[in-house]
Amino acid sequence: MGEEKEIIFKQKIYSKIGELPTIPVIATKLLYAIDDEQSSVSDVVEIIQKDPSLTSKMLKIANSAYYGFSREIKHISQAVALLGFNMVRSLVISLEVMKNLPSGIESEYFSPEGLWLHSLATATCMEDFRKKYPDRKNSSTVFITGLLHDIGKVVLDQFFHEEFLKALSLANGNPPKSLHHAEQELIGLDHTEVAGMLLERWKFPEEIVKPIANMHSKEVDENLNIQDLALLRIANSIAQETKIGKEGNSVPNKIKEKDLEILSIDEKILSELREDLKNSEEKIEEFFGVLRG
Repeated sequence: MGEEKEIIFKQKIYSKIGELPTIPVIATKLLYAIDDEQSSVSDVVEIIQKDPSLTSKMLKIANSAYYGFSREIKHISQAVALLGFNMVRSLVISLEVMKNLPSGIESEYFSPEGLWLHSLATATCMEDFRKKYPDRKNSSTVFITGLLHDIGKVVLDQFFHEEFLKALSLANGNPPKSLHHAEQELIGLDHTEVAGMLLERWKFPEEIVKPIANMHSKEVDENLNIQDLALLRIANSIAQETKIGKEGNSVPNKIKEKDLEILSIDEKILSELREDLKNSEEKIEEFFGVLRG
C-alpha cells in the first residue's frame, strides 16, 4: 500500500473511532479509584452500587465456576474483598467494553464471540502467570491487556468489513500467514495499532495501551513494560494453540525466544502454561457466558 493511501486509511479509522461511544463514566471512575492508594473497599463498592445492573453482573461473576469460591457471595462488598481491586477493575472494564463495542459480523474465519473467547483465554493465561511468578515484574493490569488486545479487529470488522475479509482470506490462504501481516499488507496497519488508537481515545492508562499497540511492532516504544509485552505475545500464541475461540488466524503465531528470555520461561513453564489453559477451557466458556449474559 502506498504511503498516501495508508495515511488516508488511518484518517478514516480515526474518524470511525470517533463515532464509537466513549467508555462509561463508571469504568473511568473505577480505573482511577483503584489506582488511588487511599481508596478502600467501601469506596469501590459505592461506585459499583450506583449501577444495579453492574452490581448484579459482578455477583454472578463472583459466584461462577471460574473463581470457584466455596461459599455463595451475596453482597458486592464480599465480591470486591474476595476478588481484589485489580480483578474488580478488570471485570468492570471488560463488561463495559463488551457492552459498548459493536457486535461485529460473522464470517468464515472470524466471529465476534470467538474473538472474545480467545481474548479471555489470553487474559486468563496472563493473569495466571502474573500470580504464579510475581518476581517477573508484570503489571497488575495484564488481565485487561489480554482481554482487549484484539479489539482493533472489532473496529476493522465493523467499519472496514471488505478490507478485513480480504485480510482474513489472505491469512487463511495457502500458504497461510499471520493476520497482522495480512492487515499490514492490505490495509497499511494492523489491528493492534487500531486498538491503540481506540484505547487512547478512551483514555486508558499507558501500561495497558502500549503493550497492545506495540504487540506486532518491530521497533517498540522505549517506555513500555517489556515484561507485559513479552507475556502478551506468549499468552496470545498459547491461546491460539489451544484453539479456544475463533480470532482469524489459521496457525498460531510463533513464540519468540527473546520473549521467553525476558520472562525467564523455560520449556517446563511453557508446558505448564499450555496445560493450565487447556484445563481452564470449560471455565472460560462459562465465564464468557456470564460476561455476555
